[in-house]
Amino acid sequence: MAIPILVFLATMGVRYGATKAITMAIKKFGKRAFQKATKKTVPKSKPVKHKTELQRVKEQIARDKLKPKVKPIKGKIVGRVRRNYGKWEPVYKKPPTKPKKP
Repeated sequence: MAIPILVFLATMGVRYGATKAITMAIKKFGKRAFQKATKKTVPKSKPVKHKTELQRVKEQIARDKLKPKVKPIKGKIVGRVRRNYGKWEPVYKKPPTKPKKP
């Protein structure tokens, strides 16, 4: 029912102007139908779920158990370096590379 009203409004708006087109549409279709066709619709948003700090900590513990952030052993430490004025990080000895076969 909304589409014919909007089409009517568009065609009459071009011919007679917006205010006259609105009054003509109300006369033709009725005030209720006009309001229903032209009302602004707001998309439904999901409800915000408020979490407590304890729930956040429990989720993080569960995540860490599934995917632990354990760094692999890289070899012998031969020095240390500081990147971007940050913490000192160890520099590891590079593993020997296998020679490529020709």
